[in-house]
Amino acid sequence: MFYSVDLTIPAATLEAAPATERITMEFGRISAVHVVIPPGVAGLAFTNCRRANHQIFPTNPGSFLTGDGSAISWAEQYDLDDEPRTLTLRGWSPNARFAHTITWRFEVQSLDVAAAAGEQAGLVRRIYEGIFGRD
Repeated sequence: MFYSVDLTIPAATLEAAPATERITMEFGRISAVHVVIPPGVAGLAFTNCRRANHQIFPTNPGSFLTGDGSAISWAEQYDLDDEPRTLTLRGWSPNARFAHTITWRFEVQSLDVAAAAGEQAGLVRRIYEGIFGRD
């Protein structure tokens, strides 16, 4: 499954009252995250993602993503195996004179597929270790 959300951050939005967009996903494992920050943002807009009251992306609390013409992507293994399945994208731009739109995209595997991939990786590792020994 693939989810995409545009977060529009009005000019002069404070971190204390950020712009937000919510996205509810199916149960599964977030396997990749992509954040597109268009040209012109010039590092003046900031964004992060929360689940309930906890920041999950970027993982260090209080941090954020920013940039200018940046495509930020990473592999992830974040399970959505219980409620809430809703993520809240947050953005602020206290010094911006224009609105900016940041796009968040999530690749989500079903829990069955994620579990099978983990088992397959374990099998490959056991075969490797059987032939070459442990690292």
